[in-house]
Amino acid sequence: MMNNEKNKKNNESEVNFGFKGNILICGKIVCDTGLHIGDSNDSLEIGGIDNMVIRDKESDLPYIPGSSLKGKLRFLLELNDQDSTKYILTEYETFKKKGANACQCGECVSCHIFGFTNSDDAKFKGPTRIIVRDALPDDDTKSFWKNSDDISRGTELKVENRIDRIEGTAKDPRPTERVPRTSKFDLNIVFSIYCDEDKDNFKHIFRAFELLEDSYLGGNGSRGYGQVHFEELSIYEKPKSYYTGEKSKNHERLFNCNFECSDDEKHCKIGKYNIEIKNEFEPKFKS
Repeated sequence: MMNNEKNKKNNESEVNFGFKGNILICGKIVCDTGLHIGDSNDSLEIGGIDNMVIRDKESDLPYIPGSSLKGKLRFLLELNDQDSTKYILTEYETFKKKGANACQCGECVSCHIFGFTNSDDAKFKGPTRIIVRDALPDDDTKSFWKNSDDISRGTELKVENRIDRIEGTAKDPRPTERVPRTSKFDLNIVFSIYCDEDKDNFKHIFRAFELLEDSYLGGNGSRGYGQVHFEELSIYEKPKSYYTGEKSKNHERLFNCNFECSDDEKHCKIGKYNIEIKNEFEPKFKS
C-alpha cells in the first residue's frame, strides 16, 4: 500500500515536472577576518609573495569565485546530512578511483540542489538547480581599499613564521596576501524551481549559509582566516511568466510559505536570516 502511494506520488511529480521559475538570492558576503582564496603563481620572483590571492583579470582586484563558494556550501551541507555522509564513506574507494569528491548518490538534498552525475537509478531528475555567481567587491569596499595606506590592490600582507621548538625563535617568514576584514562582496545565487520538492529544498541553502558562518571560506581557516557572514539578504521571485511574457492572475509562490512571513509578505525568516522578498511578476518581454 505504501509503495503504491509512493509510486503514485512519483508519477504525479513526473507529470508536473517543468520549469516553474527562478529565485534569486542577493546580498553581501562580509569578511569578519582576513580572507585568502589562492591563485597559482606561474612566475614567482625572488623575494616575491608566494601566497597570492585570486584576482579579477580586468580590475586586478580580489573576488570570491563562484566555484569556491559553491564547493564550500556543498561540502558543509553534505557533512551535515546523514545520507550523503554515509554514501561518501561507503563509496570512498570508488571515489578515489574516479577522482570524485562530492556525493553522487542522487538521493540526498545536496545532490538535488548541487547536481550529480553517476546515478542512473536516481528518481530525481533534471538539471542542477543552483547557480553561484562570482562575488565581486562592492563599491564601498573598493573605496575603502583605495583610501587605505596599508592596503594594496585590495589586499593586506600578513607574514607568518614557523617556530623552532628547541630555540623558541621564529624562522622562515612567509608573506601571505589576504583580503582585509570588513570587506564586502556582492552575493548572487540563482535557484531554479522544476518541481514541488525544489520548493522544500530551497531552505537548505540558508542552512548551508549558517554552517559556513561557523566554518571558514578559502584557505588557512584553522589559523583564523576566512570567517564570513551574510547580510542584507533579499529574495527575488521570477516565475516562468516573467520570461515568457504571459500574464497570470494567480502568482504561485516559488518557495513554500511555511516560513515566518510578515503580514504584508514582504519579509520572511528562514533559519536565522531575516529576508526581504521582492517579486518580479511583470513579464520581462511582451507576449
